[in-house]
Amino acid sequence: MSRIPAPPTAEKRLGHYAGFATRVVALAIDAGILWGVFTLAVAGLQLFIELITGAKVQATHNRPVWDVALVVWSFLYFAVQWSMSARTAGMAFMGLRVVRRDGDRFGVKTACLRTLGLALCAIIPIPAVIVFFCSRERRCLDDMIAGTAVVYSWDARAARLRWLAHRDQLAPAQPTPAQPTRAQPTPAQPTPAQPTPAQPTPAQPTPAQPAPAQPTPRT
Repeated sequence: MSRIPAPPTAEKRLGHYAGFATRVVALAIDAGILWGVFTLAVAGLQLFIELITGAKVQATHNRPVWDVALVVWSFLYFAVQWSMSARTAGMAFMGLRVVRRDGDRFGVKTACLRTLGLALCAIIPIPAVIVFFCSRERRCLDDMIAGTAVVYSWDARAARLRWLAHRDQLAPAQPTPAQPTRAQPTPAQPTPAQPTPAQPTPAQPTPAQPAPAQPTPRT
């Protein structure tokens, strides 16, 4: 199994201060979600009132009321999410997180102060941007007011490795071509030696020994 090459270390952003572009994109996503939910809620409320009373309701007739409702909804959108998870939906999508300057979590009070600071940034955006670029920790006015900072909360390297592993799991398995089996030579079996029967040794004739001469007695 081939190993997945590790991406360069520059992709590791966990805990680093977030950049300007990333924060702006996250804020734009939050603004889109905030406005979309508010618009749907207003349309649903108008439809509900029309079904109950039969009177047609126009949002432009009570503009101050809807403006106050939008301000309250915007405050709750940011303050509640920051106090509960230290990030909004847009920040979660971009991999950002709000922490205190010492790196710890914060509570409801800090979340409310940061929301008010964000409103101040919307009122005076140019000074807020200048403060951001002059800060070594990339802190904007809302961070200065609440004593917070925005950092990256995910590791791009680990995320890419997980994505590559998931892609490999979803990829169809490639059939492995069958390799022709080579005939293995059969080793020659040694032939057991046959015992040679013992041949009988022919008896050698014993040469006759001459009988000794008997002495003749004298008369």
